[in-house]
Amino acid sequence: MLNVDWTFLEHHTVGASAQYGRMQDLVPVAAGNPSASNDEGVHQAYDLHYMFQMDNWSAKYRFISVERDFGGMDALLGSALPDPDSGLFDREVENQRHVVEVGYNHNNWFYYVDAGVASTDTTGNDADDVQFIAPGVRYQYGPGWIYFEYLQSDGDINAYGDVYESDFDAVYVAFDFYF
Repeated sequence: MLNVDWTFLEHHTVGASAQYGRMQDLVPVAAGNPSASNDEGVHQAYDLHYMFQMDNWSAKYRFISVERDFGGMDALLGSALPDPDSGLFDREVENQRHVVEVGYNHNNWFYYVDAGVASTDTTGNDADDVQFIAPGVRYQYGPGWIYFEYLQSDGDINAYGDVYESDFDAVYVAFDFYF
């Protein structure tokens, strides 16, 4: 993983991050046959981002591109994804995401709105662009944070890293603790 940020003007930072790695097929491990597992899958992604911070206000924008190649991960492909020979899945997943956050900090409270859109370029995936919006508040109570958030979405990213359509509304309360 690589991350580079540059503050080009006071309050303004641009940056880029990149990831590259192998993926491990854990389906044979879960089935009690760890010797059949392989790490022939490949994950690569990059993230271009912009951050603005002044006084109590902040704004962020991120463009994220993800590619995953599941070629060689036959146990995984056979168990959870469409038949690779069906033409519905070419063993590669590719998508892009645009994410924006605007926030305001007041004492221990941080009020924010996250929003984004994700698009797939995976062969055989005909999902439309999916969008989300998530207004929320975070409270820093000392060693961690408490989050209260509402999420409305017409799709998501699945476990394989691809976009799918699905209407979704949820309210979250989450706790973080650091020591």
